[in-house]
Amino acid sequence: MIFDDVEFGSFDKAERKARKAFELYEDGKMSQALDELETALEINPANSSWHFDKALTLDAISRFEDAITEFEAALELSPDDLEILNSLAVDYTRTGQYDLAIDTFEHIQELDSTFEPGYCNRIITYTEMGLHDLAEQMFYLAQQIKPDCALCYYNIGNSLFARGEYKKAIGCWLRTAELDATHPQINYRIAQAYWSDGQSEQSREHFLTELRTNPGDIDVIFDFGLFLLGRGDIESAKEKFNRILELDPDFAAALFYLGEIAFNGGDSERAAELYNLALEKEGRESGGRRLSGL
Repeated sequence: MIFDDVEFGSFDKAERKARKAFELYEDGKMSQALDELETALEINPANSSWHFDKALTLDAISRFEDAITEFEAALELSPDDLEILNSLAVDYTRTGQYDLAIDTFEHIQELDSTFEPGYCNRIITYTEMGLHDLAEQMFYLAQQIKPDCALCYYNIGNSLFARGEYKKAIGCWLRTAELDATHPQINYRIAQAYWSDGQSEQSREHFLTELRTNPGDIDVIFDFGLFLLGRGDIESAKEKFNRILELDPDFAAALFYLGEIAFNGGDSERAAELYNLALEKEGRESGGRRLSGL
């Protein structure tokens, strides 16, 4: 009986740790959430849902390879769980393991042909593989099950954008925004499509809308800076690149373009200083845009 009480107390502690992890996850405290889940799993490693929760937490901090390990551990305990399989396939795609992703999505379809996320997320896998006809096929299959899926419109918009079909991409992303105004970076994507299609005023409006929602998104600020630079609005572009450096002093590409602005403005000494600083930051592989990709 004493041993039973000890075991019950341990499992009760694990449950409390798992509940605490959920609260921390909801508060955006991912490192602490991971610590709580790891403690829970040390006590009871046979809980599939905790492996799944740990994988989702790892996803939230872009540790996709580690997340895959946890999803696979969850599947060993719950081999036909559609949500786990779908999340695993998404991470296979994120890590470039496309064949594994497709195999997993096809297994989902065998288990339940009405599971819409299995088609919706497969759009991205086929897009990454350059198989756009198959991406469209997945979109139409998903539409038969859930015709108003914001993510489906977003995903097929990515396929259309990759093919240079900017007007169609805009139409899909506007539909995403209509269905889900809070979809991450949706106005940014619309801005990029309008920009690529030569519709600069519409692009500018959507850049501004995105930045009103996410004023600290460096990717958006950077692209908006390039957009402004292309329009000849030098001072506004300069302000955007300087804003990036306030948020991330090691962002080499912002330094590079400030160097370009200085050089074109006749200040070669300042330009050289900024170019050298950009190369120094680039050499540290700070995580910003690499100069070789500009």
